Amino acid sequence: MHHQPPVRPVIESNAAFLSGKARKPKLFFPNPLFVVCLIGFFLLIFVGVLLVLLKPIYDGYRLDRNGTRVNGEVVSVEKYNIKNGQRYRVTYSFKDSAQGFRMATDEGLRVGEVHGLSKGSPVPITYLQSNGSVSSLGIPGKLWGQRGQSEYFFVFLLCVPMVGYGVWQFVVSAREHTLGNRLVKDGKVIEGETVSADWTEGNKGKINTVVTYRVPLQDGSVLGTASYTTQGHSNVRRPRAGEKIPILFVDEESHRPL
Repeated sequence: MHHQPPVRPVIESNAAFLSGKARKPKLFFPNPLFVVCLIGFFLLIFVGVLLVLLKPIYDGYRLDRNGTRVNGEVVSVEKYNIKNGQRYRVTYSFKDSAQGFRMATDEGLRVGEVHGLSKGSPVPITYLQSNGSVSSLGIPGKLWGQRGQSEYFFVFLLCVPMVGYGVWQFVVSAREHTLGNRLVKDGKVIEGETVSADWTEGNKGKINTVVTYRVPLQDGSVLGTASYTTQGHSNVRRPRAGEKIPILFVDEESHRPL
């Protein structure tokens, strides 16, 4: 049976726990399973977008390693506008050793890359014999399908922070969930003091409350900060600076306002 300390809880529903009418306190710790599902959802979207971005780079890599070089012919050269200037679209034909003549298009070309090209111009082509739909013009700066290493480095820089952030979020949520289970199992209610409390309004009526508090110990005190995200103001209140509040306490690393 937990004894009611002479203070009001920060989380209103914990009054039942403090009076012995509830077995567990409400601490609002994130569930790692939920975090994993959320991260997985965003990773699926990220991987899908990444595959779209990677395909031309991967095709270029295959052309560099296994491409077959042939002579082709320009079918058309079209100019179109983009936000930062103008680009060119070149349609060309070439003879695929497996299926005969093919037509393909390269887009996003700059004026220097299409210099001297017009309908009927001979142009070098690189294509994959295993998949004739993968081909590339041999033009200045991209001769015979070669790509620069900077594109691969860009993809690496894009992937590492995303994966690192997902792992970090999972580790943080798993640690907090473990601490929460430890508090519920071994925690004792002691009296602490509010240093400050504030809140901000989030999306769809959610309230983000942050409480900074001081826990007195025999050899000094420990400062702690707890944050709660709730739907509306009904569950969590803002205690005044200096106000006494109940703290669920295990040790210097594991403590939480009730």
